[in-house]
Amino acid sequence: MESLSKQPDFHRRYATLLLLGALLCLPLVIWGTIQAYQRTDNSIDQWLPKNCPATDGYAHFRRLFGSDETILVSWEGCTLEDPRLEQFALAVEGKGSPYEILPALDLVEYVTTGQRAFQELRSEPLSLSRKLALQRLQGVLIGPDQRTTCAVVTLAAQTPRERAAVVDAIERIAVGHCHVATDELRLTGDAVISVAIDIEGEQAVDRLIWISALLALGVAWACLRSVKLAVLVFLLSQFCQAIAEAVVYYTGGTMNLLVSIVPVLVYVLSVSASVHLLNYYRDAVIHAGPLDAPRKAIQAGWLPCLIAAMTTAVGLASLCVSHVLPVKHFGIYGSAGVLISFCVLMLLLPAATVKFPVVPRATVRTGSGFTTTRPARPLAAIVNGLTRRPFIVITLFGAAFIVSAAGLMKIETSVEPARFLPENSRWITDMNWYRQHVGPLASVEMVIGFNNDCQLEFADRMRVVRNIQMHVLQLDQVQGAVSCATFAPTLGPLRRGRLSLRQQIRQSVRDWSVLEHRDVFIDGRFLAQDKEWELWRIEIRVTSFANLDFEQFSHELDAKARTILDAVGVPRDAVRVTYTGGVPLVYEAQRELLHALLVSFAMALGLVTVIMALVLQSLLAGLLAMLPNIFPALATFGTMGWLGSMVDVGAMMTASIGLGIAVDDTLHFVTWFRRAMQDGASRIEAIHSAYRCCGAAMLHTTLIAGLALFVFFFSSFQPVSQFGLLMFLLLVAALVGDLLLLPALLATRLGTFFHREVPINRTIATSPGGEYPT
Repeated sequence: MESLSKQPDFHRRYATLLLLGALLCLPLVIWGTIQAYQRTDNSIDQWLPKNCPATDGYAHFRRLFGSDETILVSWEGCTLEDPRLEQFALAVEGKGSPYEILPALDLVEYVTTGQRAFQELRSEPLSLSRKLALQRLQGVLIGPDQRTTCAVVTLAAQTPRERAAVVDAIERIAVGHCHVATDELRLTGDAVISVAIDIEGEQAVDRLIWISALLALGVAWACLRSVKLAVLVFLLSQFCQAIAEAVVYYTGGTMNLLVSIVPVLVYVLSVSASVHLLNYYRDAVIHAGPLDAPRKAIQAGWLPCLIAAMTTAVGLASLCVSHVLPVKHFGIYGSAGVLISFCVLMLLLPAATVKFPVVPRATVRTGSGFTTTRPARPLAAIVNGLTRRPFIVITLFGAAFIVSAAGLMKIETSVEPARFLPENSRWITDMNWYRQHVGPLASVEMVIGFNNDCQLEFADRMRVVRNIQMHVLQLDQVQGAVSCATFAPTLGPLRRGRLSLRQQIRQSVRDWSVLEHRDVFIDGRFLAQDKEWELWRIEIRVTSFANLDFEQFSHELDAKARTILDAVGVPRDAVRVTYTGGVPLVYEAQRELLHALLVSFAMALGLVTVIMALVLQSLLAGLLAMLPNIFPALATFGTMGWLGSMVDVGAMMTASIGLGIAVDDTLHFVTWFRRAMQDGASRIEAIHSAYRCCGAAMLHTTLIAGLALFVFFFSSFQPVSQFGLLMFLLLVAALVGDLLLLPALLATRLGTFFHREVPINRTIATSPGGEYPT
């Protein structure tokens, strides 16, 4: 950007070429924007932390036991006697008439129903009693009333579009072929929740994005008091937003519920930056005339805007420490979008004002210059109180820091996918119905491995697994469990010494029969061979995520398993017990979310502090200047901790972003303060000068960015709603810190550390109504 300031006629010389180049790029940008939204992916898998033992173990589990992405289908009156259930299963398997076979159903691996499982247990060779068969399946495939049941459709690997097509095909079969009433059909499961997140996430942004854009435009117009400037801001900011969307497509990325917020964020920040630049332009028009105003404005504004863009990009880039891919991608595309929009504004905004100059209505030309009548400063009363009693303000903020820090220790995180969806949506209604009438959705996969050194025979291993399963079912948190033993004949006790000879012979025959069905158990995905380890799977259905402390629960499971294994005398090195599945992964993701929140904020804080220290040419001044910028995140998240509010992925991103944006106002205020000190003003006079010069601009940018983002609080989609609310609160808190805490610090002797030679000397007007240095 320095090269621009050294070429005074750059924008006047190349204005037409720059604007024409932007128009020529517009078709590519529009095409990229359209195509970006053709690739969306909100599958549950991508919300799980990558490159960690929990997800690696889950991936290994899926390689051994196959896909566990399912669609759970039931309806009002779906019982063990309902013939429509088997009719539905045959149609989904493609065994019905050609009308029923849909191309999307090629992605279905297999279908299990409560009816089929119940009949299998009741028929030869198992021949279990009705009571025992119901007992084995209750909480997994059969509801607590021992009548209501369901179909479980397991899917092969698929793209988001294919997943949505399967869900649609299944609904068409249930309604159109099996004559299930639409309002009685119940669909849930991982695949359905992923489709729901895709639909709700896209609608959540689409419904509000134009309201946000128009609100930002309206506030900008109110601040600039010029229709022409407001339209210019709107068009350039929309162009920056479209570029941010196109970048996702041209880099091979995919849209998800977080990346879809990036264009909105870029738009809002572009509007805010444009207002800052146009404020410089208006002052330049007043003091240098419209012809030279673009050059003067870019000279005055490029460095503060560059630093603001850099600090915001640093805050966004710090999110890349997260192992949750949507958060990482949000950080990458967000930081790239902010930096690209800075370059676009630096090139196109001055070029546009060259071709379409604007003289503010409030200005009146007198002689060779321009003068203006400025409105009264409503902030005067505030600054007078701050400069008289700065220590009271500092003490109050210190107390707020302490209380907020204590609240941080109470923060709880959640990445449960169901929390993303509106509480009154069909998706949540169906999920709650299934939990009530069939069984819980949350599951823990308990995998018991026996190696070749284990001296137990195959049937004895199954007895061990059966005993562990029975003991696990005694836990209060467990509402159902299924394993190989569920679909095996009734086995005798593990110890055979107490049996008669005839009983031992019968048991040996039964054991041999069980061994002959080993391949059947493998096909049923409850048994797998992993090199020298034979792995036995117990699927445990537990209460909801929110009511389960998995760390304590895993200890209880370990105790149950170890009791059985020790009683049998299995050597400890010959057996291992591991856990995976939905609950362990969500637990790990929540821990990762909190860790990423703290690490990303600490990283952003450190990098932004370094930037501030370099800009202010003083380490101590940089540290002091950061206090008002720490306050917003500390106060907001501390309050959430005290209120017991959950921090989800939408909230996790806001702390680092808010920090980067808040530094912008701090930098402007300190710059004006130091300039006044350099011109011979006292600290108190310099604070008054800073208030006069940039207090209104700080308020305007906060209103533009804050209100435009606050619109998304009204989204029915939880992460977007929480993101919008917290960004608004963070920006308001940042304004409070910059207009109250920062001046109070400057009013004390600490203000002397800011009195250094400024790096952008004599490029910014000393006051909006004063002389404009050259």
